[in-house]
Amino acid sequence: MSAKTTIIMPAFDVGRYIGDAIESVLAQTCGDWRLVIVDDGSTDDTVEIAREFKDERITIVCQDNAGAAAARNRAATGAQTEFLSMLDADDAWAPDYLEKMMGALKAAPDTAFVACDAQVFINKKRPGNLCSENVAMVPPVTLERVASRDFQVYTAVTMRRAWFERIGGFDNDLRNAQDFDLWVRILAAGGEAAFISEPLAWYRDRDDSLSSNDVRLSRFTMRVYEKLRAARPDMAALCEQQIEKLRYTIALEEAKTALRIGQFRDFHAHANDALSRRPNRKLRATKHLARVAPPLARLLMTARG
Repeated sequence: MSAKTTIIMPAFDVGRYIGDAIESVLAQTCGDWRLVIVDDGSTDDTVEIAREFKDERITIVCQDNAGAAAARNRAATGAQTEFLSMLDADDAWAPDYLEKMMGALKAAPDTAFVACDAQVFINKKRPGNLCSENVAMVPPVTLERVASRDFQVYTAVTMRRAWFERIGGFDNDLRNAQDFDLWVRILAAGGEAAFISEPLAWYRDRDDSLSSNDVRLSRFTMRVYEKLRAARPDMAALCEQQIEKLRYTIALEEAKTALRIGQFRDFHAHANDALSRRPNRKLRATKHLARVAPPLARLLMTARG
């Protein structure tokens, strides 16, 4: 049976999780796939665990650490399949993921990629919140709605390889937000997208994931908007609006960090930067309290609400 899709799985220090991801691929109702795992310089037992799975459809490639974008591009190199399917090594799929995602693409030849909803889990795959309960996932999926975050594309996406190659794959210079950048570039180039509201994937919520670093993620996301602004001047106003939101997020998070480690001069500088961009009564109160009672200021800054 010739493969219809190449599954792209970047892996970096995910020895605790990668077995679940591979098992979910092996459990697919659709078996015409090829899985390419690219170990991105792991220092744990990621590769050893991946090699325990003996299946001729699985290929393991090792490289020095270059980031998820480079690992995904390496996995796609030489792919001859009609489709490419993205699966992070700490996530997993429902058994009918490939069947339904490729079915949606086959039913709509003009569609560049299809996304789906997902179940959020921590350790064991137990039904819980859906990604769509935490972020906006109500179609249609358009460039304007994705760029304005009125629709957020979850990482588990299956796309046409032709579109991936047409836009040049992932941007290797982006260490975060490279998936968001890919969806934006496809849509900006005229590609169409579809959405399956059924949760066909499992998204693992990890505190130690790269995307959990708000400042790092925000900086790379700003670069995505800068690229979009240059490519599509007609979207300059939307991009500027989103960049300003990200600058506020960066200033606020850096203020929190400075306060936590006792760098009060930096805290006041970042707090002033954030307050110049958006009103924040809690931050303003914390700023005043930090001058007279730093421990109380830290408690106020970390309190919810």
